[in-house]
Amino acid sequence: MYLARRLQILVRDEIEGALAPLGITASQYMALSMLGRRDGLSSAQLARRFGIEPQSMTGIIKSLEARRLISRREADSNRRILRIRLTNAGRNCLDACEAIVDRAEEGLFANLPQTELKTLRELVQKVLGNSRARVNDANEVPKHKKAGKR
Repeated sequence: MYLARRLQILVRDEIEGALAPLGITASQYMALSMLGRRDGLSSAQLARRFGIEPQSMTGIIKSLEARRLISRREADSNRRILRIRLTNAGRNCLDACEAIVDRAEEGLFANLPQTELKTLRELVQKVLGNSRARVNDANEVPKHKKAGKR
């Protein structure tokens, strides 16, 4: 777990640095990326996918909305729920971010042969798949075990 956390920090730092010229943070990029794959999520759904509190997602959403990269509209089924969608500017920004992040990823993993990189991706997907299998609701985040007894 320690190594996974160190890798997470390294990747986040690389993404932050690479996207800085666009004025996009790693968290903003991740939100745009999630919306690029599944438009129409609510702020609460995005927060669950991020593994953060909904209040923490509010700042990310507000900053993207202020830049007109996303828009929010009431859901047809429940007017209290705001569905978030990428705007055209948001899609263009996401495309630019993806190209930058791809280059950063290539640099970060340059010392791995393609076969090892493929294996790494497959192993990470297996771990993530195991985690998802333990979740009853597709929109729920797995609960972490309390430290202590093992």
